Amino acid sequence: DLHLEGDVNGARRLVEQALEIREATLGPYHPSVGITLASLGQIFADMGQYETSHKYLERAFAIRKRALGDSHPETVSNLAKLARSFWNIGNRSKAWSCIREAHKIREKSFGNKHPLFARSLGDMADFLIKDGKLKLAQKYLERAIGILRSASQKNFRALASIHTRLGSLFSDQGKYDRALSCFEQALEMRISALGDDHTQTQRTAAVVAILKTAV
Repeated sequence: DLHLEGDVNGARRLVEQALEIREATLGPYHPSVGITLASLGQIFADMGQYETSHKYLERAFAIRKRALGDSHPETVSNLAKLARSFWNIGNRSKAWSCIREAHKIREKSFGNKHPLFARSLGDMADFLIKDGKLKLAQKYLERAIGILRSASQKNFRALASIHTRLGSLFSDQGKYDRALSCFEQALEMRISALGDDHTQTQRTAAVVAILKTAV
């Protein structure tokens, strides 16, 4: 995966070629075209080209919504991505509208104990952090952890992600002991889920090492 290896331009060219082929063979509204559009939108976002990214993500969302319906998990996931995109281009009111709508749909569709609702709480927390509402963001993240821990099948990757976000929140407030605890738990989960040599595991281990010098 060129994108994961850091060759963003190479990844962009490959995905643009894939998009051209899929649109020509499948038509502009096929779900596979939507997936490719979303990937291309993410690549442009990673390149800091937010306006271009937004155009692709809007198209991807429209295709997912048309093909799968409003409440399908993939549609809602694309709506959450679109919310981040609106934030990146400076439209905060639209960003909040999208992320709240995604949160509402997930709660209505899956209930407030489902892992997908926990994911939605994490998304909401991200926007609360952007808005400086750190205490409320902490509550959302802690609630998400509680839901994921009580699930019959543990999703260690999702748990690790929430723990790192909570750890970053504590670190930004100078609460390094609590941050360290979160990142240590995330590290254990990533070792279990991904192994010692995975990039995410190594990055988490590096953060743990830094935090230990601050405690």
